[in-house]
Amino acid sequence: MPDDGRGIIKWRPFDSVISSNKVVKELLKERSKIRKPILSDEQENILEQKLIIAFYTNVPIKVSYFNNGKINVFEDQIKKIDSIYHKIYFRKHILLFEQIVEIL
Repeated sequence: MPDDGRGIIKWRPFDSVISSNKVVKELLKERSKIRKPILSDEQENILEQKLIIAFYTNVPIKVSYFNNGKINVFEDQIKKIDSIYHKIYFRKHILLFEQIVEIL
């Protein structure tokens, strides 16, 4: 292939397309984030009751929780409830009570 004297310079426009592609992906990722659902006092009380029942009966529960703009779901068994720091310790997860959106 003959050298036209431009060397690497002729490929620079493609570099800008690739880097702008990363920016577009990041913007789309940010736009897909949602706000944390606001729960009423009654909904929080119901969640708390379900957590306590699941803890004392040693039954795995399906938990829907909010984290970093997304709602995620997992099923696990509660090992410990820390009422001082409002944390729930599962076998494979640790959540703050405020993160929990729903118990399915």
